[in-house]
This record gives sequence, C-alpha cells and structure tokens, in this order.
Amino acid sequence: MNSNLLRELLNQEEGLKLDFKQNFYNLSRDENSDKNSRERQTDEFIKDVLALTNGNTGTANESAYLIIGVGDSLNEYGTRDLYNIDGNKIKSKDIIEILNAGIYPPLPDVKFHNVKLSDTNIVAIEIPPSPHLHETRRHLKTAKSEFHPGTVLVRRSEGIYPSLETERYAIRKEKEIFSQTQKESLVDINDVTSLNKEDVEYNTRKNRFFSKNTNNNSSSAKKIVHWSESIIHWLNSNDIINVNSSLFGEVYIDLEQFLVNAAKAKNINNDIKSRIYYMLAKIEIFLSHDAGEAFILCKKSIRYRRDYGESLLFGVEICKDLLSYDNIYKEDAQTHLIEWRSFLDQLESSRKFSQ
Repeated sequence: MNSNLLRELLNQEEGLKLDFKQNFYNLSRDENSDKNSRERQTDEFIKDVLALTNGNTGTANESAYLIIGVGDSLNEYGTRDLYNIDGNKIKSKDIIEILNAGIYPPLPDVKFHNVKLSDTNIVAIEIPPSPHLHETRRHLKTAKSEFHPGTVLVRRSEGIYPSLETERYAIRKEKEIFSQTQKESLVDINDVTSLNKEDVEYNTRKNRFFSKNTNNNSSSAKKIVHWSESIIHWLNSNDIINVNSSLFGEVYIDLEQFLVNAAKAKNINNDIKSRIYYMLAKIEIFLSHDAGEAFILCKKSIRYRRDYGESLLFGVEICKDLLSYDNIYKEDAQTHLIEWRSFLDQLESSRKFSQ
C-alpha cells in the first residue's frame, strides 16, 4: 500500500470494509503483561478483522482495511488525527497465526503495511476478498461482548453484529458468483488441466443443479434432499484425503446452507440430516483438526439417527481424542463415549442376530 491509497482511505467514513483505530491492540505474548487484558484485546482484534472480512452484502469483491494509528472520526478541519504506531514490533506471521486461531475457515491472505504520513508511521492491515463466509473458531470475549464458536460476524455501517440468516445466505450467494466470475476470467473454459479435477466435477454438478432448479420452488425441499444425497454419494466415492482443502471448505458451506434451506421447507428426513452432519464432522477434522467442533457435529448426527454405524464409530474416536488432553469438552466426551459404545454394541448384536 502506498501513501496515496492510504490518504484516499483516510478521507472516507468507516463502513462495511473500512475501520479506523487510534491504538494498536495488545497482542503481546510477554507473560509479564496483564493476561486478562491481553486475551480480551486479542479477541477484540479477531472480532474486528472477522467482521471486516465478511463485510455485508454488496462487498464480496472488495478488500477490507483496518487502519491503525488514526482517529476514528474526522476532526474540525475535515482530516483525521495521526498517532505513531511502531510497526517494527509487529510481525506479519504472528498476526496471521493469531487471527487464524480464532477464525474459520482460515483467512487465505492478510497483508500488513507500514506507511509513513507526515513523519508518522501508520499500520494498515489489508484483507483481500475471500471466497468464504468466515465465523468464530472459538469462544471470543471482549471488553463489551462475548461470541460463541460458529458466530458469523458482519458489519452494518460502522457497527459489528452477529449476522442474520438472511445476511449469511445473501453474502454466500454473492461470494459464489464472484468466485465463479474470477475463475472464468483466469481459466479458459476448455482448458481445465490447471484445475483440480474434483473442483471441476463438484462445481459442474452444483451449477447443473442450480441452473435447473433456481426458478422452481414448488418442490424445493425434495430437490435439496436429492442434492444432499448426491454430494454425500460423490464424496464417499472419492478418496477423502485426495480432495483439496479449498473444495472441502466449499462443500462444507454448501452442506450447511442446504440444512438451513431444508429446515425452512420443513421437509427433510432425519436420515439425510444425520448423514450431512456426519460428513460435516469429517470435513471439520480434515480441514482444521478441530475435534471439539467435530464432536458437536457428531452429536447432532447421532441424535438424528442412533443406528448410523459410521457416525457412531467416528464419534467414539473423537471422544478418545478429546479425552487425551484437558479441554472444555472432556466431561461431555466421557459421557458420550460410554453412551455411543453402548449403541455400537447394540448395533453389532442386532446385526449378528439378523445374520
């Protein structure tokens, strides 16, 4: 970022993709610093960047900017006061690690700039457009608010809020369109050799589905169920390890949205719900190795269908993993490990009896 672009940004009001801060966040890893203050400031930083990244509708193709070292309002002269920020103490690698420990899916790219204006060093954090709708990976606690894992934060004007379902749906669709446009502008439609073949096949299936069903709402629920089954069948027919992470992220978001749509239509059977939650749990482990989140998804899968053997087996393995280290899920995992093993024993007995 050059000084001209920074000056342009400083002349604008805060908005969906632009935020100003006077002071840098306390992200110090020094054990002698105030731990409570450090943790809350870290969570404040994650919250602010997460909301900027998502923005809101109408911003899918825009970069976001967090400008630090300036007043958050214009002064009487129509300019912003400047405050020197020592950017040399801040490492880009540390910033990305801190952010992605609290944001899911991880941010694809974050750019860190030190820019001189009138002998004052200003720090600008630039977040390029992301193909994903991002959410909190863990519980965040700031000075004024708390947010549970899985919260999608957006901006409305200058404020930050948990998103509404309508906002999430609109932003996802907007990002889909933007991502597809980007792909078409970069790759010849007849030359797919540079693309992962699974990406091409998945998007071909998805685009075919939407092109046929976008304007037909009379049987939307049945079509959602059919499409969900198609995804699950396709994933199961491929080696899960060989499918790339960006594709898995896209499938994860799509499956979540299908569950939302199906819930609206009130016409999706428990078997499909169970299988979708099971697949989400598998993707969660593959993408982020987050056993806690996978555990929650597995519980949902088993709640909808207790005799789903694959989900039970996977859930037992997750419980074992959670019990190997101390965490907030340990007591819950211990309880469900016993319960799910019992279900598995009953399932195995019934299968032997039927044979």
